[in-house]
Amino acid sequence: MKKKHLEPVHPRRSSANMLLPAIMVIATGILVYARTVPYGFVFDDIENIVKNPAISDFRPSQLAHAFAQPWRALTLISFGLTRYLFGFNPAVFHLTNILIHSANALLVFGIAHLAAKRWLEPDKSKFFPLAAAMIFAVHPIQSEAVAYVWGRSSSLCALFYFAALLLMMIGLSKPDRRQILWFGLAVLAAYAAWKTKEEAITLPLAAAGLMALIGAWRAATCVAFLPVLYVAVRYQSLLQVRASVAENRELAVAGMRATLDPLMYFLTSLKGIVCYYLRLYIIPIGQSADAYLSPVTGFQDPYFWAAVTVLAALVALGFVMRSDRIFLLGLIMLFVSPLASYTIVPLPDIVAEHRVYISSLGFAILAAWLLTRIPHHRWAILAGIIIVLGVTALNRSGVWADNLTLWKDAEAKSPELERPHINLGMAYQVTGAENLAVIEYQHALALNPRLAPAYINLAGVFFNHGDLANSERLLLKAMEIAPALPEPYVNLAQIALKRELPRDALHILNSADTSATSHLIHIAKGDVYKQLGQYAEAAAEYDAAARLKPNLR
Repeated sequence: MKKKHLEPVHPRRSSANMLLPAIMVIATGILVYARTVPYGFVFDDIENIVKNPAISDFRPSQLAHAFAQPWRALTLISFGLTRYLFGFNPAVFHLTNILIHSANALLVFGIAHLAAKRWLEPDKSKFFPLAAAMIFAVHPIQSEAVAYVWGRSSSLCALFYFAALLLMMIGLSKPDRRQILWFGLAVLAAYAAWKTKEEAITLPLAAAGLMALIGAWRAATCVAFLPVLYVAVRYQSLLQVRASVAENRELAVAGMRATLDPLMYFLTSLKGIVCYYLRLYIIPIGQSADAYLSPVTGFQDPYFWAAVTVLAALVALGFVMRSDRIFLLGLIMLFVSPLASYTIVPLPDIVAEHRVYISSLGFAILAAWLLTRIPHHRWAILAGIIIVLGVTALNRSGVWADNLTLWKDAEAKSPELERPHINLGMAYQVTGAENLAVIEYQHALALNPRLAPAYINLAGVFFNHGDLANSERLLLKAMEIAPALPEPYVNLAQIALKRELPRDALHILNSADTSATSHLIHIAKGDVYKQLGQYAEAAAEYDAAARLKPNLR
């Protein structure tokens, strides 16, 4: 399809016409998620942000060193700068997430606007970009990436990812001499996306698909080759990262279920694309922070074949409608984006909604394209869709208010998984509802009897009530299951100290096989030595702990 020749438009008039829709998009993105500003830190926010020395100790003077880190450097820098300027004020972290999301919706508007100028009739070119941007801004599937602070890794990556695509589209519409500037800026944005999150490895493929649609086949071929070249150069390091992620050592040590083998993970991921993600895009009901997706254990799974059928039908539809560039653009941005990349790296969580934040660009384009084909009342229909999606997103974002609401929701929707039970138990325990915490820990152990954290947390409840015998029994069980965890040794030492047996406590801590890597063991030893009056030894242990955990100093 050749590029359509459009009537010249006065630049000032064109800018004025775009200003109001742009303001609407930004305001909608802010309005839908404004309620999350007073929320606290939940789930992985605590370990990955609040307790992360790379963030808590960040200084602007360390910017070059932080940027040189191989993985998610800009994500950590963004959190580090927020902490440096405003402290660990969760309101500022949440507000930053909302502003990033609104900026992304504006970039979606820009991408859709340029696509509409190329491939849509003038009477649809105003409707299409606004529809795509508004659907992107309010769709509930975005809630995890916006309301969950650590979800910024996906939304910030999208900021640079979308910017790279938009800059490239602008460059392709400029004369040859001016293209260099725009393409240079696009390359910088693409590099920033990669430094933000690894899923940006799909960006060259998405860009190549867009170039092919425009007709720049030679450039598309060169750009599509970039990920292949990168994988070839970094093959060994990428293989090590993949193996490390698949091993999932931290959770495996604690007794959590192992990740699926690569083939079954791939097949289950294909099932998840259709049965979870695409379903939520169309009917956003049943979202969960810890969704359960039954793994594919063989080729007899009917849901797997249903998913394959749907994916094959979409590919066939794309071939049949290959002359409709907008439709093809939506398919490319939906499936060539990170949605597909997550099928090849075995992760503990097969589905997680923040991972499809970038892919939502494709869905928004497809949804807006479908609405443009409605002959009458499309504006009214769009308004109705925005209201329904916005209210649903508003309701969904409330789940992220605190750990109690988050894990109550997840436990109700995924009772088959042990993590919602144990995390809900911890949330109850923090609020003092220990009787409810015990029930959740018992639920978790009924699902997985080798779940060491559940034994450790149960032991803490008994310890708080002075039942040292049952606390000790549960900690010994945890130690048997997960000898590499430091917590059973530390807590058993506390029991020994409670019984006024400091020598026994020291013996327990010395028997831990984690002393070389755990600051908790050294802190506990320091406390014991201090109680024994051996202050030099205590100081040495505290110093060892500080070397392992520099932010303790």
